[in-house]
Amino acid sequence: MTALLQKSALWRHTAVGVLHAIKDIPQWLRLHHEIDQNTDIPVDFFGINVATSEDPGCDDYVIGALRDLDIQHVRLSYSYDAIGAATERFLLRLLDEGFVVLLALLPLKKDAASMAIDAQAQARWRNFVESVIRLYGARLDAIEIGNTPNRGRWSGYSAQSYLATWQIAAKVAEEAGRTLAGPNISDFEPVYNVGF
Repeated sequence: MTALLQKSALWRHTAVGVLHAIKDIPQWLRLHHEIDQNTDIPVDFFGINVATSEDPGCDDYVIGALRDLDIQHVRLSYSYDAIGAATERFLLRLLDEGFVVLLALLPLKKDAASMAIDAQAQARWRNFVESVIRLYGARLDAIEIGNTPNRGRWSGYSAQSYLATWQIAAKVAEEAGRTLAGPNISDFEPVYNVGF
């Protein structure tokens, strides 16, 4: 019964958030779509998405391009399979070279789909987030929980499973005193971002 009440409260909370976001749509539609030439983009504005390949030369290429463009802020997606692989190598290189990294943490698709009901998926996620914070938290600008349900076809998320994922990560981040950004703060999806 308690689980059913929690599930109901979660859905009510989600519905209220989405309705608040929908209410703001007319305001967004009135925004001008052209860039104001007098707009200054702050130097600490979050950066572009970066990635690498198995070839360490790709790290060199991407970092060289970032240096050429004078970009210091980057966003890197990081999942369970990143540990001990090219993505972890690239993360360490970015951090060692002084880049400001927003690390977008992603569970496996099958775990994302069942996060609200599967205790093992929840434990894997909690352990992953704890490990990332322990290993890199002090060096990261922030951690983001990415892939909101609007990306459900490839993320695996439903609204309920996303919120369960978020709640677990928020608790871990709070206990560690780390900044949690999101959902998909660097991905412009107003209805989803504001609602969640």
